[in-house]
Amino acid sequence: MNRAKIFGLVRQMGKYSLYIFVMHVICSAGVRTILLRMGVKDFALHLGLGLLTGVLIPVGLAVVVRKIGWTWLFTLRER
Repeated sequence: MNRAKIFGLVRQMGKYSLYIFVMHVICSAGVRTILLRMGVKDFALHLGLGLLTGVLIPVGLAVVVRKIGWTWLFTLRER
């Protein structure tokens, strides 16, 4: 992977940083709770799925929110 692609990925993640910051704990805790109730205690699985859901679900929601025009959901009103 060349530098331009890496920086492009970092730039894209920066656009979604507010969504990730606000929702990562909720998503990761939800997945962890589900895994524990299913009896899964593998540390690597908890870590991997927690990281993936803590990033991918907020990014997915951000894409949906922007498409339907509900950006006010995660931002302050203009004065």
